[in-house]
Amino acid sequence: MTQTRRRRRTMMNRKRIIVVVLLLAGVGLAATGCGPGRYYNKGVEKYNVRDYDGALTEFNKALAKDKNNEFPDTKDWIVKCYMERGEKSRETNIYAALSDFERAVDEGRRLGASQSLIDKAERLHEDAVMERDRRARESKRLQEEAEAAMAGRDYDQAEQLLAEAMRVDPRNRGAAGLMNKVREIKRKIEESKRLVAEGDALLNAAGVTLRDAERAKSNYERAKDAYEFNVDADAGIARAEAIIADIKRDAEAKYRAGLKHFEAREWSDCVEALEECVRLDYTRGDANAKLREARAMYSAQRSYEAYVDRARAKLAGAAPTVDGADEAINLCDRAIEAYPYNDEAKALREKAAAQREECLKRAEERYKSGVAAMEAGDWKTAEKEFSACLAIHPGHTEARADLAEVRVKIERAEKVAKLLAEGEEYLRREKPREAKNAFQDALRLDPGNPEATDGAKRANEMINRIKEEARTFYESALRKIKAHDYKGALADLDKAVEKDPYTPLYERKRGEVKKLIEQAQDAEDLIAEGEKSLKEDKPYLAKKAFQDALKVDPGNPEAIDGVKRADEMINRIKEEARAHYEAALKKIKAKDYDGALGELDKAIEKDPYTPLYERKRDEVKKLQAGEHYAKGKQYEKEEKWVLAQKEYEKAAEYDKRYEIDVLRMKNESEAEGMIQVGNMHMSKKRYMDAAMSYKDALPLTSRKRMVEDKIEAALDKLKVEADAEWQAGNYEEALAQLKAIQQVNPHYDNLKQLVPEYDRRLKTADRNYGEALKKREALELSAAKALLEKVLADLPRYKDAATILGEINDDLKDAKRHYDRGRDYEKNKKYELAIARYEEALTLVKDYEDAATRIKDLKKAAEEYAGGETLLGEKKLEEALKAFKAVEKIRSDYADVKDKIKKIEDDLHEVKWLYDRGRKYQGEKEWQKAVGMYEAVLDLIHDYKDVKGRLAECRRQLEK
Repeated sequence: MTQTRRRRRTMMNRKRIIVVVLLLAGVGLAATGCGPGRYYNKGVEKYNVRDYDGALTEFNKALAKDKNNEFPDTKDWIVKCYMERGEKSRETNIYAALSDFERAVDEGRRLGASQSLIDKAERLHEDAVMERDRRARESKRLQEEAEAAMAGRDYDQAEQLLAEAMRVDPRNRGAAGLMNKVREIKRKIEESKRLVAEGDALLNAAGVTLRDAERAKSNYERAKDAYEFNVDADAGIARAEAIIADIKRDAEAKYRAGLKHFEAREWSDCVEALEECVRLDYTRGDANAKLREARAMYSAQRSYEAYVDRARAKLAGAAPTVDGADEAINLCDRAIEAYPYNDEAKALREKAAAQREECLKRAEERYKSGVAAMEAGDWKTAEKEFSACLAIHPGHTEARADLAEVRVKIERAEKVAKLLAEGEEYLRREKPREAKNAFQDALRLDPGNPEATDGAKRANEMINRIKEEARTFYESALRKIKAHDYKGALADLDKAVEKDPYTPLYERKRGEVKKLIEQAQDAEDLIAEGEKSLKEDKPYLAKKAFQDALKVDPGNPEAIDGVKRADEMINRIKEEARAHYEAALKKIKAKDYDGALGELDKAIEKDPYTPLYERKRDEVKKLQAGEHYAKGKQYEKEEKWVLAQKEYEKAAEYDKRYEIDVLRMKNESEAEGMIQVGNMHMSKKRYMDAAMSYKDALPLTSRKRMVEDKIEAALDKLKVEADAEWQAGNYEEALAQLKAIQQVNPHYDNLKQLVPEYDRRLKTADRNYGEALKKREALELSAAKALLEKVLADLPRYKDAATILGEINDDLKDAKRHYDRGRDYEKNKKYELAIARYEEALTLVKDYEDAATRIKDLKKAAEEYAGGETLLGEKKLEEALKAFKAVEKIRSDYADVKDKIKKIEDDLHEVKWLYDRGRKYQGEKEWQKAVGMYEAVLDLIHDYKDVKGRLAECRRQLEK
């Protein structure tokens, strides 16, 4: 076994060497396809579609790889790309075009491009410089026109002119500042218009109040503050003040009208006038106080009127009552209390008091009439009179008590009459006990009632008669029971119970008779069942049924005869079953097991109660099963799994112990199919599928050694493929195959150590590769380069890491070239070109060297320098000196800043000397000399101390 493994490993190592050689040959072939020609062709394609940035990238790569100068016109293409890109951006960004033309010249000279192209690039650069200057002048002219428009308050025109000036020269900072100022003014104008519109809306609304007018005036004043030239705001303020005066005048008039209504106690009109006054002028506290007082009086007046109306309604009813008169008096009192300034309630109260006395008199008359009817026993009339009295005077206590007593007497008489009627009805329906109960209830309510007494007597007589009839039926039933006429006895007992249901003896006897009838019926059913079993040749069941019938009905002749006939049939069947058993014994001796089983089945069918036949049949089945089992074993030795399974199945039919062998053969058959499928996969070089098929067959078969060898062979093939994939750089596929091998056999070779190691290396490479792409995206090329070098050091063929690393190296080289070129331009004081080069470097590499700092310093210095030049042109020497010193602080070697500073300091020194000389001449009253000195000062500087005032004074002196 050890030698076999050693030979196998040797073969695998040879195959691995062959795979590596083939892979190296493939790498060499692939390398030939990555020459400068591919980048050159890509560059031409991108140039043709006007993708000049992409074309430059490709041409630079081609130039870097073209060691043998196979494509000499690559340099011309680079110059063309810069020129075309400059032409493309010339209309929209003249400064970018200038940079591109300058780079075309520089790159052409550095690379050695054709002179004609360089000359063309220089002409384009000169044209672009002239175009830049022309645009600057045009932008300045438009800015001046915009300033004039602003002076004329035509801000829309000024905005359009400034927008055009900024479009013509995007670096015109003066135009940008004016644009911000114009937009701020327009915003204030719109705000002012909005405030005026809100004020107009407040004043034009219906029902303008003092608060509305004051808010409108505030809006107009804010509009005036926002834009002082808004004439609508001035007009609005005047209009609001006029409306405020009108509102105050109207409010005063309403207040005086309210006071007049107050004195006249015209509360509704008073409240209306004062509410309008308060609505118009919210500041009128006196009107508010008077309004509260008027509202209180108006509410009291309305309460008074409501009380009076309700009292009048109480008195105007169709049937006056004492309670209605009392309530009317109470309402009148409340009306007088609420508003004592009207005498109508007092008169109405006197009327209510008179009506109350009349109602008391009528109620007393009806009460006396009811008492008389009660004494006469006329309960209905008494109830009517007492009810009438209470309707007039609900508080009459004597009438209410007498009415209750009368109603009790009427209710009792009605109940007695109802009970007498019920008793008579029960007697008619021959229900004397219910009739007797009804008559007795009537006597309890009305003792001595003659009708109730007579009814109770007649009910007792009927009860005695019915009892005698029920006794006669009971005695007849007893006689019929003795004669076993149970149904006739049951009929007599039913009649006795119907006549006298209150005697429990009759009910008990009827239950006994019903039970006797049920027992007789059960015996008949059992005899019928026994007869049926005899007809079906089932004597044992028949005998049991007849014996059960005798238990229910002892001595039944039909049941006794049935038992006798069942015994005769049983003896006959036993003899027939014995004959079949003897025949089976003979066939067993002749080893005719199937025939013996047939005879034994017949014997058991005839006589299932003899256990001998069952035992013998089991013995024969075991003999039959043993014979089939022996055949199955023979087939199993010959590896005829299907035939062996069939024999074992037959054996299991006779003996359940052989079912395990059936299952075993099924597994072997299934395993054989899986092995064949695995062999087919091996022939087609699908080694993983083959290994999985063999693995599935392994737990089912007893040929485990053979199947394990097949699995090992398949995994060996798969391992060779995985090693080849790993060497070819297909790391993920190789790792997936190794994991699949490990899933089939966790202990295969050294995979327990190899798979985690490969997995770790691949994950590390994935992580570093991903980080490298992020770093490259963020232009952190040095960090990206270090990460990719780590990836390739471990996995040399990992994805496109080598290609990306080459591109990063090219970008780093380009960034260094741009940076070095920028330093050269900076030394030659070509600051705009230097900034462009530094920006190019930063587009390739984030924070390359100190490029960002240099750009910031150069731009700041350029801005301060330009400011100093402007101030110098305006003769503001001191401010210009500060600006140039700020430039010197940023970059001491910037342009001619040191010369500028020295020149300005000299001019300031001269200004001081001239000013001092002028003062000296002025003190000496040599006015003409003093004027000359002061004028010389103003020729050098815009303003200096009080020179303008002194000059004016000297000129006045000369004019004298």
